[in-house]
Amino acid sequence: MNQEYFFDRKIKLVATSLQGTKTTVEGILKPKGTSGTLTAKFSPYSNINIEKLQVGVDGRFKVEANLVDDAIKGAKFIVKAEDGGGRDNSGEAAVEYVRNNVRVDASVNVSGGPILYSAVTYEKKNFTVGAEVKVNTMLQENGTAAVEDLNAVAGYNTPDFSAFVKSKKNHSVFNATFWHGMNPQTQVAGEFEINPKSGAKLLTVGGQHIVDSETTFQGKVNSDAIVSANLIQKVRPQVKLVFSTSVDAKNFAADSHKFGMQLILG
Repeated sequence: MNQEYFFDRKIKLVATSLQGTKTTVEGILKPKGTSGTLTAKFSPYSNINIEKLQVGVDGRFKVEANLVDDAIKGAKFIVKAEDGGGRDNSGEAAVEYVRNNVRVDASVNVSGGPILYSAVTYEKKNFTVGAEVKVNTMLQENGTAAVEDLNAVAGYNTPDFSAFVKSKKNHSVFNATFWHGMNPQTQVAGEFEINPKSGAKLLTVGGQHIVDSETTFQGKVNSDAIVSANLIQKVRPQVKLVFSTSVDAKNFAADSHKFGMQLILG
């Protein structure tokens, strides 16, 4: 519900070569400066995919690669690394395994802790249940291992309707969502999040309507009276404009209103 709302000024150029290499150039104008990245995605070998080879204007390098091993059916091995830009380096090794109705995700962050993460989901017909756990081994600090996060999820999913309940932040926050595809052009969704300890609550409802093959409207409003809207307009087959706006309906005189624009080429 929140992924396509973007309140900076952004230009994005996407190009794909005949060999399948996808190159993305992004430039972002933010209130406190500018940023930009150059990203490549390609497959040097049949079972190896470079999902992200990226450099930013701040000198930060990122790489993400995965290996699909034919010897272990359903397994994908993933490596991620970052360095440069005046920040600490980071690295992560992960594996995804999908077999029948079960999916297992496991990873180790080698740049801190190390931190171990694991998640398991099980699907049966239209129902899904799952759990995740994050453990800081504290080996680098010679400390005692501790569980940093432990959560669960349960949901029901069909082609035109889904509803999920999950916990976040070590069971301190609970989140309930639903999505309904009313017809091929119109979708509605809602999200309710509550922190029982602090009493904080946030309800968000929204929707999307596809006017035609070139124009899409999106909108949402939450219980804090923040109203947001998107207009996605295809100008040409390879040119798309996205206009985003957010208004604080409780206080029109405030300077908290936002406006963003994206130009996507390719």
